[in-house]
Amino acid sequence: MAQFFEIHPTHPQTRLVRRAAEIVAQGGLIAYPTDSCYALGCHLGDARALTRLRRVRGLDEGHHL
Repeated sequence: MAQFFEIHPTHPQTRLVRRAAEIVAQGGLIAYPTDSCYALGCHLGDARALTRLRRVRGLDEGHHL
Protein backbone atom coordinates (compact mmCIF):
# COMPACT_ATOMS: atom_id res chain seq x y z
CA MET A 1 0.00 0.00 0.00
CA ALA A 2 1.44 3.36 -1.02
CA GLN A 3 1.23 6.39 1.22
CA PHE A 4 2.17 9.97 0.45
CA PHE A 5 3.04 12.55 3.04
CA GLU A 6 5.41 15.48 3.27
CA ILE A 7 7.66 16.19 6.21
CA HIS A 8 8.35 19.90 6.61
CA PRO A 9 12.13 20.53 6.46
CA THR A 10 12.29 23.02 9.35
CA HIS A 11 9.21 22.05 11.39
CA PRO A 12 8.81 18.28 11.01
CA GLN A 13 5.78 16.65 12.55
CA THR A 14 6.87 13.95 14.97
CA ARG A 15 3.96 11.73 13.92
CA LEU A 16 5.09 11.72 10.27
CA VAL A 17 8.74 11.10 11.13
CA ARG A 18 7.68 8.13 13.26
CA ARG A 19 5.48 6.80 10.44
CA ALA A 20 8.38 6.99 7.97
CA ALA A 21 10.59 5.13 10.45
CA GLU A 22 7.89 2.46 10.88
CA ILE A 23 7.65 2.00 7.12
CA VAL A 24 11.41 1.44 6.87
CA ALA A 25 11.46 -0.86 9.92
CA GLN A 26 8.68 -2.98 8.39
CA GLY A 27 10.61 -3.53 5.17
CA GLY A 28 9.07 -0.72 3.15
CA LEU A 29 10.69 1.61 0.67
CA ILE A 30 10.65 5.37 0.99
CA ALA A 31 11.28 8.10 -1.57
CA TYR A 32 12.96 11.25 -0.35
CA PRO A 33 14.16 14.40 -2.08
CA THR A 34 17.80 15.17 -2.71
CA ASP A 35 19.26 18.38 -4.11
CA SER A 36 18.61 17.28 -7.71
CA CYS A 37 15.96 14.52 -7.72
CA TYR A 38 14.34 11.89 -5.51
CA ALA A 39 16.08 8.83 -4.07
CA LEU A 40 14.72 5.53 -2.82
CA GLY A 41 15.67 4.16 0.54
CA CYS A 42 15.14 1.14 2.75
CA HIS A 43 16.68 -0.61 5.75
CA LEU A 44 20.04 -1.95 4.55
CA GLY A 45 19.86 -4.93 6.89
CA ASP A 46 16.59 -6.15 5.37
CA ALA A 47 17.28 -8.52 2.45
CA ARG A 48 13.64 -8.47 1.24
CA ALA A 49 13.60 -4.66 1.19
CA LEU A 50 16.88 -4.60 -0.76
CA THR A 51 15.41 -7.05 -3.27
CA ARG A 52 12.36 -4.79 -3.69
CA LEU A 53 14.60 -1.74 -4.11
CA ARG A 54 16.66 -3.49 -6.79
CA ARG A 55 13.49 -4.63 -8.58
CA VAL A 56 11.97 -1.12 -8.55
CA ARG A 57 15.21 0.43 -9.82
CA GLY A 58 15.88 -2.34 -12.34
CA LEU A 59 19.23 -3.33 -10.83
CA ASP A 60 20.79 -6.78 -10.76
CA GLU A 61 22.24 -8.52 -7.70
CA GLY A 62 25.75 -7.44 -8.68
CA HIS A 63 24.97 -3.74 -8.24
CA HIS A 64 26.46 -2.41 -5.01
CA LEU A 65 24.10 -0.21 -3.05
